[in-house]
Amino acid sequence: MRRRNNWHAVYWSGGPELKESVLSEFPDCYYEIASDAVMGRFAKGSPRTRLLDAKIIRACSLEMLLAMDQMDRMDPLNAFSFQERWDHFKFLMNHWLEVLQDSKPAIVFFSQPPHLIYDYVLYVLCRHLGLDTLMCFPTAVPARSLVMSSFEEGPRGVIQGYRRRLEDGQSAEVKLSPEVQSHWEKSQQEYSQATPVFLRDVKQKNQDAKADLTWKSRLVKFSHPLHLSKYIMQESNRFTGQAPANYIKEPGKSVIDSRISGRNWWRHRKHSMAHQDDLAREYQRLTKPFNAKQNYVFFALHYQPEMTTNPLGGVFTDQNLALEMLSQAVPEGWHIYVKEAPASLSPLYRHSWFRDKAWYERMAAIPKVSLMDVSSSPFELIDYCRCTATITGTAGWESVLRGKPCLVFGYAWYRWCEGVKQVSDNDDLKAWFGKLAADKVSVDQRKVRLFLQTIDQEAVQSFVDAVRRKEFALDEAVSVRNLSDALQEFA
Repeated sequence: MRRRNNWHAVYWSGGPELKESVLSEFPDCYYEIASDAVMGRFAKGSPRTRLLDAKIIRACSLEMLLAMDQMDRMDPLNAFSFQERWDHFKFLMNHWLEVLQDSKPAIVFFSQPPHLIYDYVLYVLCRHLGLDTLMCFPTAVPARSLVMSSFEEGPRGVIQGYRRRLEDGQSAEVKLSPEVQSHWEKSQQEYSQATPVFLRDVKQKNQDAKADLTWKSRLVKFSHPLHLSKYIMQESNRFTGQAPANYIKEPGKSVIDSRISGRNWWRHRKHSMAHQDDLAREYQRLTKPFNAKQNYVFFALHYQPEMTTNPLGGVFTDQNLALEMLSQAVPEGWHIYVKEAPASLSPLYRHSWFRDKAWYERMAAIPKVSLMDVSSSPFELIDYCRCTATITGTAGWESVLRGKPCLVFGYAWYRWCEGVKQVSDNDDLKAWFGKLAADKVSVDQRKVRLFLQTIDQEAVQSFVDAVRRKEFALDEAVSVRNLSDALQEFA
């Protein structure tokens, strides 16, 4: 973009591995290491002035709560008080107000919807001040990303392109590219054929970890001198080495001064894994048998904390709020089958502190709610349900692909698709369930394929993160060029 359009970066955040190459292209640019920026450790230093005022806070009050909720990812040690979170929010607001005032950017670009607190605060201020923003939004469609000004408004080109295709009303076969056609075909098969790569990784890592803990596996390892010495070195590094890059708030320290030691990091990881095991046992205790003959709504829980619920879910980052609304709206005699995200109960995922036993107990106590076994097939739960419900999850997309209507509570990338209903309020929800109970809600599969065709042809053939780079067979140079072309069109 610098060579083609004379764009100049004045501020950049990312991993340490990119810093040298970015600064070689833009020597006057401030480069922030993302994990440091979360903590407020900025290359530019602390803000010189305090530009934040009550007017801005009042205008951004909901976003303030969401930003403070995002800080849960910094707080596995229960060391981040409300006052400290409030102070951190104000610090970030003042930092970005000063940066925006000094740099006067023409546009602020996000590689995905901002959700790491520091970038979300910047996004909120840009929206409040009327500054232009651009962002990429990954989809579940192979190597297809959306480019948009904001996740609230969505991708105008895709929305308009889909509306145009629907209005054309042609009866010709909907043609898709080979990789997108394969995506459609897999969605019609068994779940084992359509499981996303990141979920396959979760399952494989769990299996490997369990196998690694068996007495036979350890006996084989420790009987070999090389394996034994490697194990001793790893254990020694846990106590003497540095902690991996992180943004954990430590007890008794300010956010900026929190730099957890390697020893305390590994102690936290050990406690976190034990907590995860306890959660899995508690969740399993609360599960109920699946009954395909009942009228039920399938609700797919999200792994948290993550972008898919905050900020994309808005107030529905509280998933129990969505379940309580569903409980009030579904017809008498109907049930709500809730399935936890596998990663939430995996000992290898670090955010176990976001859930506790009481969280599942409160959920199970909501009238009409039944927790399903985490190993249940999502496709089986979809195929026998009356509809699915999710905040923004992939299960909703899989639902319409398989011909079942879906409710979304947040800013899902597919919310304009045939068969998807975005929830607004209780009255709207009850009216929709009245139609569903009367068999007046259906999913036209041709219209779903038209939406898929729109994504295929209007979205950017690109990936924006390491997970999707692994999942989709697309050359990185091609991905970068396609994204650059898309940004040029927007700008």
